[in-house]
Amino acid sequence: MPNKHRGEVEIQLGSRKLTLRPTFEALAETESMTSRSLTTLATDLALDSARARDWVALIYCGIRAANPRTEITFNEIGELIMEHGGLVQMKDLLADYFKELIRFYSPGEEPAEKKVTAKKTRKT
Repeated sequence: MPNKHRGEVEIQLGSRKLTLRPTFEALAETESMTSRSLTTLATDLALDSARARDWVALIYCGIRAANPRTEITFNEIGELIMEHGGLVQMKDLLADYFKELIRFYSPGEEPAEKKVTAKKTRKT
């Protein structure tokens, strides 16, 4: 079951329910795998001009962030998508996940769940 406070999203591919978690590692790995910045990727996804590899990378990296010990591979995710109706049925969920990535990791900001307020202490 996804943890909404962490921004997790659950997708279903066939009989498999998979949780995606927005983390810095997932974001960095997605950028690396797609050779695109977050801004470019967001634009491509919004304009429906993203490549299939971009969508699979987004799913794969989110799954690995939620479950680092997963044995599912990048290619398996691609095959599951092809076998079970393609990306059309998942676009809304993936858009929600991508929004969470952006919300948690806006440029120049710390993740919302990790922000800490510093207390000033007075010396006496």
